[in-house]
Amino acid sequence: MSNVKKVNINNCIGVRTLQLLFACLAIFWGGLPVYAAGVTIITHGWNPSSGAPVWLESMRDAIAEKHLAGEKSYGKITVTKQEGSLIAACAPWDFDAATGSTGEIIVVLDWSAVANHLLGGPSVQDIAAVVIDKIVSSQNGKRPLAELPIHLIGHSRGGGMGSELARLLGERGIVVDHLTTLDPHPLTNADIQPFFSPAVIDTPAAIYENVIFADNYMQTGEYPEGIPISGAINRVWKELAGGYYDNGAPFSGHRNVYLLYQGTIDAGNPVYNGEATMEQAERAKWFSTEEEAGDRAGFAFSRIKATNPRPADGLHRNALFRGAGSRIAVWGNHSLWPNIADVQLIHDGEILESGQRMVRRGDEITLRMVISDHDSGGEIRVYFDRDRNPYNGNDLAAAEAVISYTAGDNFQEKIALINTSRFTAGTGMFIRISIADGSFTRFFYAPAQLSISENFLDNAIIILRIMADLPVPVTADLPGDMDGDQKTSIAEALYLLQKTAGLRD
Repeated sequence: MSNVKKVNINNCIGVRTLQLLFACLAIFWGGLPVYAAGVTIITHGWNPSSGAPVWLESMRDAIAEKHLAGEKSYGKITVTKQEGSLIAACAPWDFDAATGSTGEIIVVLDWSAVANHLLGGPSVQDIAAVVIDKIVSSQNGKRPLAELPIHLIGHSRGGGMGSELARLLGERGIVVDHLTTLDPHPLTNADIQPFFSPAVIDTPAAIYENVIFADNYMQTGEYPEGIPISGAINRVWKELAGGYYDNGAPFSGHRNVYLLYQGTIDAGNPVYNGEATMEQAERAKWFSTEEEAGDRAGFAFSRIKATNPRPADGLHRNALFRGAGSRIAVWGNHSLWPNIADVQLIHDGEILESGQRMVRRGDEITLRMVISDHDSGGEIRVYFDRDRNPYNGNDLAAAEAVISYTAGDNFQEKIALINTSRFTAGTGMFIRISIADGSFTRFFYAPAQLSISENFLDNAIIILRIMADLPVPVTADLPGDMDGDQKTSIAEALYLLQKTAGLRD
């Protein structure tokens, strides 16, 4: 695929005008896309009380309200100790995968009842060991979370928890799309330990070979400091004035890391997470110019927001991902799942990134997939979907392609060609990929939202010439004088926008 080029539209002439054109088409077609179809699991760290920190639900709600059109498919995994044994329970677990359009499930992992190691709380690896089944197996009659791409977000000891969950998923052959650690601080002998019981030592935070992208956000201004992690992008702050410091809260710098991350989810001013506030002053201090007050950082690398390319330093170093992030071996001997690890749509030599993309009816699109299945072969199927929920039966057509594959010890590249001839102008759709090996199934959506058009390029040029008050050639698509002004002007441009979007015959 070395001949595939990625086009930087900012280098093109007339980019602002084209952006306005695409925005208008998006409005006519039905709004901007929602990027979703996966599972986001958020967890906390050390906790002196037995109640879950309120920032967990605040971050969860911010994702739903700001990026999922308010769609709230929520779950909760709670870990407690009963008669000396750790127990994980899924309640509430009331999301309905058969409804909704985003296909996104947001899960809060609450282990606050056992998160104080000074009072007998266990290591994060012991807790992860009872949580993993809630991810890979059906719970309360719902489909397994592991069928969808996974984003793990963890703070402090919870950063180590996310790393350990990723490792356990890797032992089952499951690829993790994204691992985010927020000021990760696994317990070591250097931390305060119980006086009358054995020390509690967490496994070090690490990035395993089943993790596609990893990002780490940490501060070094006060204890407990975060730690850098090899294989992730490491964003480091020496100090984080404001936020929790304004409340006089303990470990303010440590807590400000999850506050600033929420500020990358919610671009508003102020951002309140139920405990502390980040205002414009914090945004100016905490983020660089390139990070645009947080809007181009943190959650911008997620599959949901997807507004920034993922930096190579955090991407898997396998050549198929074009990254440089080191990884630690992990693939295990459990029942191994098949995986779609990456999907790209390529049109006219250009990789179609996240967002709404216009393609001409009848154009051939190259579908590039990176897959993984260590223990068996299986089938890949390609679907056209009206939204990004694989469970609601909202497909536009039956499977476009069925591709067989064989097992392999590494990631594999698969190529398919899909054609849009069957769809009329104005059709909007997402490309869904499923992979199954007889026992397990996983789903993945291509990042771009496609809108089918007729004569898009010709009409776009005409519209641009109208807007620039330049001579316009007569074409079959151009109407007569629609507003009686005796010239080709905005009324005719509006007609062409609607025709291109399929709203006129």
